[in-house]
Amino acid sequence: MLMAYRGYSEESPFVQRSRRGGFAQARDVASIERRRLVIADTAGSRDLDKEDLAALSAEGIRAMNATPMKNRNGETVGVLGVQYREPHQPEDHELRLLDLIAWTGGNFIARHRAETALRQATERYRSLFLTMDEGFAVVELLPAEQGAEPDLRFLAAWRC
Repeated sequence: MLMAYRGYSEESPFVQRSRRGGFAQARDVASIERRRLVIADTAGSRDLDKEDLAALSAEGIRAMNATPMKNRNGETVGVLGVQYREPHQPEDHELRLLDLIAWTGGNFIARHRAETALRQATERYRSLFLTMDEGFAVVELLPAEQGAEPDLRFLAAWRC
């Protein structure tokens, strides 16, 4: 789990609870149900368990929301959480801004994952080519008539 936060110490009960898998209800609504969860006042909220409420209370958090972070394909790739020190019901313009931030962050995460996968694939193939003894070729499999052996067209060949 990648977690970034600002304004909390590493020892914060809120951070520690989050690292141990707390706030599952809020995370699941945002990541699995793919919708925002707004808790305007955490006092007595039914969307949080006792341990979640204790961690929020210890940190002085009185309201929070969880917004799904989606990529361009609509896949949820993370959750943007925002906390408030006073009870707070976000207005429409605040929610639109959170959506924009979540969308931007979701696309950043997706791009980072794609770049990481490309880098890893490039390194795998580089390693393969550097350790070859003979050579390699890129071929195209040509369709054959029924019962006939398929043919190959060599598109490129290299000798090592």
